[in-house]
Amino acid sequence: MPSLFEILIPLISADYPDEAPYLKFWHDTRVLVFPPNLTFPMTWNPPEGKTYIVFALTMGSPRDYFTGDILVTDDFGFYHRHDPSMIYHWDPAVESIYAVEQYPHYMEIERGTPLDLLFYNNLDVTIIWDVSVWFFECSDEDLPRVRRYLRGIFNMLYAAGEEPSRKP
Repeated sequence: MPSLFEILIPLISADYPDEAPYLKFWHDTRVLVFPPNLTFPMTWNPPEGKTYIVFALTMGSPRDYFTGDILVTDDFGFYHRHDPSMIYHWDPAVESIYAVEQYPHYMEIERGTPLDLLFYNNLDVTIIWDVSVWFFECSDEDLPRVRRYLRGIFNMLYAAGEEPSRKP
């Protein structure tokens, strides 16, 4: 099964030489240092007239800043949400979260409905952690076309998964 990134690739290239692509790919990678007992918010909010389509979060192993030891703990992590598609929930620094190759998402981040992450370090150690958010950027003008494309793929897959009707 293709990933959301692979499904969206046709929208990166233009249909005609003089037509701009509907989506532009980018990612934001940050190496973050969290002193002991710190709460730290991060927000991604697109510029006016743009929408971000987030399709994944990836994270390195959280490490003790001074020793380099990998930390596996529920005393460090982040809360995150995105209205209306994701409820507020806790992601601790445990392997089932950060050791997956890709933490898949689908969120349309529009101006005024940002992606919020709120990090908590409840340990007595300084932590270093790298986090990447993977995006497509889309103009508000092109967003209906992108949604129509995704709805078409959804409808095709949904139809393929329906049970054949049972006639008596």
